[in-house]
Amino acid sequence: MSKINYQNKNNQRALLSLVAIVNHRLQISVIFVFSIFIFPLVGMLAQDSGTSKTVNSKITTRNDLQHGPVATIVNSRYSFFRFHTGNISTNQSQIIMLQEEIHTEKYLDIPSQESMVKTKAWIGTDANTDKYVWTIEAEGNVASITDRYYKVTKYGCCDAEATHTYFNIMTGKKVYISTSNMISIFVPNAPADIDRYVTYFSNNGSIQMKEFSSNKNVIGIIQYGSETKTSTKVLVRVNNDNYLDMYSPVLLAQHQGKLDEFNELILWGSNGNTHADTLSNFTLNFEYYGMFEISIPVEKDVLMLNKAKSPPFVVLEVVE
Repeated sequence: MSKINYQNKNNQRALLSLVAIVNHRLQISVIFVFSIFIFPLVGMLAQDSGTSKTVNSKITTRNDLQHGPVATIVNSRYSFFRFHTGNISTNQSQIIMLQEEIHTEKYLDIPSQESMVKTKAWIGTDANTDKYVWTIEAEGNVASITDRYYKVTKYGCCDAEATHTYFNIMTGKKVYISTSNMISIFVPNAPADIDRYVTYFSNNGSIQMKEFSSNKNVIGIIQYGSETKTSTKVLVRVNNDNYLDMYSPVLLAQHQGKLDEFNELILWGSNGNTHADTLSNFTLNFEYYGMFEISIPVEKDVLMLNKAKSPPFVVLEVVE
């Protein structure tokens, strides 16, 4: 009798082990099914199709009888980033996708290089950046996003200064052209359209402007305005031949006795003010490397040329 009980217990143990093995294998099978079929399906449901585009780069070389080896290069790339529209109350933003092509004619044996930048932009509120907004074609060797602009730079050759063309990132409209640093003037906690920008374009730029050919003795053009338009252009004219060939000055902004740092002036005293009149009580300085200096006060968003300080041979003139 005890032998039979012993055998029954062994049979029960074997049965329980078999059940445990089957249970374990069923669990593994369920996990396998979820891993192979269910989880990817859940991942697919959690994602939405975005935008897919392709662009190619290429190079073509040849031997020029006069200039030696020449390469025609097209370098292409995409950029993808978020951009705040500037509405402080809603904190709205757009996602922008850029397709950039830099076309370069490169001569290996002479210091000459001709380049054009062609960029297309699409926007959206998520990964579906499928709304076409603008195309830019501009002289330049490189391009980048700078503050609220798409900046195209054409390098200088010989004595020419590098020239930067600033396009509004949302519209593709050209706003500024510059050979100097750009100063940004910000009002904290205010919409972006209250911010102001200042830059300078010299007559030694790698790109020329009509104002130099149509006006005598102009060495540069001061530009002041918002992110969407240049509201004021000031010709810097000299009546002294010794100063006709001046390069770009260093731009600085001064507020409450302090000079700006990192090309940025923040008007904390106007925090949250949305009216253009708040853009007051600061001065724009243009330092021509120890040769001379121009100082222009700004009051209620207006460059006060009647209060400007400059040498007697300098004439400042607003131009449309």
